[in-house]
Amino acid sequence: MLTINDAAFTSYGAFWMSYATILIPSSGILTAYTNPDDLSNALGLYLIVCAYLISTLFLRRRGILTYVLFTRVHVHDPHAVWRDQA
Repeated sequence: MLTINDAAFTSYGAFWMSYATILIPSSGILTAYTNPDDLSNALGLYLIVCAYLISTLFLRRRGILTYVLFTRVHVHDPHAVWRDQA
C-alpha cells in the first residue's frame, strides 16, 4: 500500500537524481542551452515546480494543507463586534 511517506521520499529522491542528471556534462542538457538566460529560466522553473510539489507533500503530511483547504477562512469584519453585542 502506497502511503504519503512513500510518495514524499520517492519524489524527494527523484528530484535529486533528476537535478544531478541536469548538472552532469555528458547528459548534454546544459550544453543544449546556448543562451544563459534561457538556462537560468528553465532551471528556475524546474526548481519552483519541484519546491511546490515537495512542500505540498510536506504540508499534506503535517495536515496543514488539509486544514487550510477544508476550513472556512475568516474574513475580519470590524463591524461584526458591534453586531454581535446588539
